[in-house]
Amino acid sequence: FAAGALDVYLTPVVMKKSRPATVLTVLAEAGAEGRLAPLILQGSTTFGLRVSRRTRLKLAREIRTVETPYGPVAVKVGRLGERRIQASPEFEDCRRVAAAAGVPVRMVLEAARAAARAHLESGG
Repeated sequence: FAAGALDVYLTPVVMKKSRPATVLTVLAEAGAEGRLAPLILQGSTTFGLRVSRRTRLKLAREIRTVETPYGPVAVKVGRLGERRIQASPEFEDCRRVAAAAGVPVRMVLEAARAAARAHLESGG
């Protein structure tokens, strides 16, 4: 991620002659190939890379803080125009709050999701 990857994931596939393999997908801004390709080529067994251009559409984002019974949690809020349509608790924040409160992360996530829903429904 430090080299410019926005997201990275692995997909299991079956290649010719029924050989199992894994496809590495790296999402990055245009122009990041020069930084990312050498890292992938040196750090894997591949002999080449396929580069595809895609258009990325995304919601405008802002970070808000919601209160939970366990403490404040940062929530990413997605906007479409002026309308707030989606909210998602920041996992690392939930993990930190859960550790401090001595409760499972799941409980903090659920409380933060409920607070985020209330935030969206109130138009806040």
